Amino acid sequence: MKKFVLFFLFLFALVGCSETEQVLDKEQLSENVKIAKSYLEEKGYDVISLVSDSSQVITQEYLETIPGQQEWNVQPIAPDKYIGKTIDIVMFVVEDHPLNDKYHGEIRVRVFLYEKEVIGGTSFAVDYDGGPHSLEGE
Repeated sequence: MKKFVLFFLFLFALVGCSETEQVLDKEQLSENVKIAKSYLEEKGYDVISLVSDSSQVITQEYLETIPGQQEWNVQPIAPDKYIGKTIDIVMFVVEDHPLNDKYHGEIRVRVFLYEKEVIGGTSFAVDYDGGPHSLEGE
């Protein structure tokens, strides 16, 4: 009888964990994460995992810092119209990205969104120093 109860408890725990993982994968992703993931997949990148989903108010002060300059110098757009506005930033680990041909190790991309539209982003190799690349690895 004890074996039956232990088996039942183990099976119950296993089924419970599986359902939780499915809910997190399908239903708990923010709209920004879904948009950014779809955008990257359309470019042919294999999205491995979500690292973060955050936001940042773009300020003139930030744009004058080295990280701000490096980040916005590789964008296809000027940051001027986003000053004082909130940019959503979704970061993923990806594969099949142009930087995979240049660097070994993990490649991450940060997708910038404004009002649910992708406006740019950055990519970088985690194990290497230096400034960020454009979203496409240039």
